[in-house]
Amino acid sequence: MSTDTANCMCRVISVEVEGEPAAMGIVIASFVAPGRPARLMAWQYGPVDKMTITKRKDQIDSYASSEGHQRAWCKKCGGHVFHDVGPFGVVDVYASLVQDPSSSRRFI
Repeated sequence: MSTDTANCMCRVISVEVEGEPAAMGIVIASFVAPGRPARLMAWQYGPVDKMTITKRKDQIDSYASSEGHQRAWCKKCGGHVFHDVGPFGVVDVYASLVQDPSSSRRFI
């Protein structure tokens, strides 16, 4: 089973995602909303219990974007780290945060 490491933009926070994704996709937003770093984003969903915060959990802040949805970001750089989709038991991590996406077939 493979594990990918993802970091915020300033590399203060690090998370690991284990296993194969439940879903992957690309989102094209009509506007850049709070918690979204860009209009075009590649993401993957995986079981929330397969993501581990491995570095500087104390630097993560979050807010409920809607009922059961927590969006987390780095307090230092403001970069999005993950989105916990509580009602579905999954978490998404943006593909742009992965350390070495070329070594993983899991991300777009």
